[in-house]
Amino acid sequence: MKMDFPISIHLHWIWGFLILNSLSNHYIINAIKIRTSEVGRLCGTSEYSPLTNFIPNFIVAMDNVQIELSIENWGVSNITEPNPPVFAFAQCFGDLPPPDCRSCFAVARMKLPNCLPSVAARLYLDGCYIRYDNHSFIHETIDEKHDKIACGPPTDFSNDELMKSEFARKVKEVLAILTQKAVNKGGYAVDEDRGGVEGVFGLAQCWKTLSKDECRNCLVNASASLLNCAPASEGRAMFAGCYVRYSTDRFFHLAQRQQEEDEGSPLHDLLASNRVWIIIAGIFSAIVLGLLALFGVYVGVYCGYKSKKNKVIHEDVSITIKKSNLNFKGYMAPEYLVRGQLTEKADVYAFGVLVLEIACGRKNSAFTLGSGSILHSVWKCYKEKKISESIDPGLKSDFPIEEASNVLQIGLLCTQASVALRPSMSDVVKMLTDEEYGIPSPKQPPFLNASLLNSDETRMISEETSSSYTENSSNLYDSIVETTEVSKPS
Repeated sequence: MKMDFPISIHLHWIWGFLILNSLSNHYIINAIKIRTSEVGRLCGTSEYSPLTNFIPNFIVAMDNVQIELSIENWGVSNITEPNPPVFAFAQCFGDLPPPDCRSCFAVARMKLPNCLPSVAARLYLDGCYIRYDNHSFIHETIDEKHDKIACGPPTDFSNDELMKSEFARKVKEVLAILTQKAVNKGGYAVDEDRGGVEGVFGLAQCWKTLSKDECRNCLVNASASLLNCAPASEGRAMFAGCYVRYSTDRFFHLAQRQQEEDEGSPLHDLLASNRVWIIIAGIFSAIVLGLLALFGVYVGVYCGYKSKKNKVIHEDVSITIKKSNLNFKGYMAPEYLVRGQLTEKADVYAFGVLVLEIACGRKNSAFTLGSGSILHSVWKCYKEKKISESIDPGLKSDFPIEEASNVLQIGLLCTQASVALRPSMSDVVKMLTDEEYGIPSPKQPPFLNASLLNSDETRMISEETSSSYTENSSNLYDSIVETTEVSKPS
């Protein structure tokens, strides 16, 4: 297959997109070293039924929380239809600046699915908290069954009764001040008491969903429980509605403490100015994605009309975009949607979905109940050796069937569930431009989510392609992402 269009200019869009995402991934990987240590985890004992929409609802709820958290450092989401309901919440501690908050959430989001298929889980990291459940919990303050106290190692003077007593007194005073300040200042406070036997540093954080009285109730009980840790050098109270910590080492950010004391300081202005750069970066990312989408349209139109025209002019591209009425959004790869993992080939997956959308003339709707996923329908046609039937019917069969089928096959290669099986972006370009470059057969079906598993068609595909979709329903979560290989079509 040979396409003699001027691709050099458009390749700059692709490489710019890949470089931008590589830089952002590098930033995230380096940032998660800050305040992301796991300090407490609770997985519920009840499990969801494998043939329900729990996983799609879980994904949507977490995406909603992430959007809100990126703006306010906390977020809440309730997905009640279709059943089963999923309630999700996440919040960063008040001393965490926005970049560290997003990094902490990214790590928590990646760790949280380890509790699946439990219908409830809580995860406390050193800088943030995340929870999901099958019931509303936004006003919970105390959970006697699941609230947890964690005490650190003993202090050096643990054998000296006088020093132990003095240290316990300082811890009690700091916790009392923390409770009073947090209740009166929106649910967050830090405090310290230096000098004497040992310095004591403390932090108190109520969840944003609590009222003032609910916050006070949680902090009073959490602080009282923490007194049992002294003379330990550290103590954490991880409650349903709040988090309290004391330590002999300073662990909170001083910059945020100064911001608490003087919101009008130059330091506050500097921190606030970071939001401007975040907005600029978001706009630039949207522009790059738009250019990449236009490149995909250019390729699709050229394939459809190569036999009649030697080149495609700008007006043709514009008309195609208007008529197709597509929403050009790169779909996130399954390894990120389900497990929060960022991989180098997430961009390849997004490009593959875009190729299939353009070639088929409709947008992907994998998470919409009652609608067919493009990935599913194209794969089905491919297995039945009639992949050309997936091409946009608006073209009225006026296109080179072999070349159009190859484009769809490339899209299936890019959207394979396994990261290792997806081609690199450079290989994709060669497949589209080099007539002698062989196009491998896709070995895996695209990502099939839990909602699609309810349809008879998907059950048939699943039985053919994956031994994971069997009566062992407790492993549904892993079978969604790690589908097994199928044999090459003859």
